[in-house]
Order: sequence, then structure tokens, then C-alpha cells
Amino acid sequence: MSYLLDDWSAAYDRIHGRNEKLNQRRKAFAEALKRKIEASDADEIVIVAHSLGTVPAIKALADLQRERPDLLARKPVSLLAIGSCLMMIALHPKAKSLREDVRVVMQESPVLWSEFQVLTDIIHFYGCDPARALKIKTANPPLIHRIRFKNVHSENRYKRSKGNFFLMHLLYMRGAEKKNFYDFGMFLHGPFFFRDLMTTHHGKAAPLDEEGRLPEDYPEAA
Repeated sequence: MSYLLDDWSAAYDRIHGRNEKLNQRRKAFAEALKRKIEASDADEIVIVAHSLGTVPAIKALADLQRERPDLLARKPVSLLAIGSCLMMIALHPKAKSLREDVRVVMQESPVLWSEFQVLTDIIHFYGCDPARALKIKTANPPLIHRIRFKNVHSENRYKRSKGNFFLMHLLYMRGAEKKNFYDFGMFLHGPFFFRDLMTTHHGKAAPLDEEGRLPEDYPEAA
């Protein structure tokens, strides 16, 4: 219960913007993200946002787009939103600042927004498309993927989590036990661009052979 109350307290602060410590943390997060991207020699950058963490991630990306749009265009930057609770705040009538941040990310930035939703996770907003819900017209809408955890995890792990809302909500960040499209480890540590997995290989498992190796005819294998 205390966890839920803390969630709603944090949501209230983000809606009204009256918590100076939280406002300073927003600035610090955006500054940290800017420094990371500036210093990174990675081929692409993937920002993972789980649950209410989607909110500060979007705020930081919006701030960066306003201040240094060149950084987000320098190399592929993607937002992996899992179990997103963005709408918990964004739908509030007074959350105008957050809705504007969402608009900036969707309409002005080149960020690939890829969101995964699961019916059995009752904490997030299953079936919601942020662009439609917030009536934002964009040529770069979020990619919404609806998956089933029973196709990702073993029967034992799934059963252990099914009776606990929070364990189910955390399954997004557990390593996949079955070969399928949703593979948290593959998204972040695999040999493929996240953007390619979300588009070229959409709906399919990463193109590895049965031994987990790159096929010889795959372009990256050379």
C-alpha cells in the first residue's frame, strides 16, 4: 500500500510541478543524458523506460530536443517503453507540460518510440496508443506491440508471477526463456540494431540459428 501511495504522490508532484527537488532532478537527468550521448561511441542508443519511468524519460528527451536537437539526430536514438504508466499522469487535465513534452518527442524528434504492452499486466495502460489518446498527429508515431508473457517466459516463471501484480509488472525486464519477438536481453545486448528488430524483424524472433549464432548469409556476419 505504501508503494502505491508513493506512486500517486510522485504523480501529483509531476502533474503540478511544485516539487523543487523533482524539478531539479529533471534538469539533472536531461543533463546526464546529454553528456552520455555526447561521449558515446555506440552505434545506437536505447533508453529503457519501465512503468512510471516512462515519464522522466520522455521529459529528458523533450528537454534535449529543445536544447540540442543535433544530438538526437547524430545517431539512432530509441525509447523502449515497457509497461508504461505514462497515461496515469498525461491524461490529467493539469498535466499540460507533460503532454507538451510528449508532443515534442513525437512530432519534433527523430526518436523511435517502441512500446510493449501485456494484457496480464494490470498496472500499465494496456491497449492505449499515446498518440491517439493525447490526440497528437505525427509522422513518427509510437510502435505499439502487444505481447503475451507466456510466449516469453517458462511456465513456472509465469505461474509464479501470475498471482502477484508487481511480479507480473516486472516480467518485462526478465530474460526471455523462449525464442520470440520480445527479448529484453537481445534488445539491449544482442548483435542487432534495436531499430532493425522493431521494424525489419517486427513480430519475429531475432534472426539467429538454433545455436544462437548469426546466419552466415546475414550481412552483419561478415
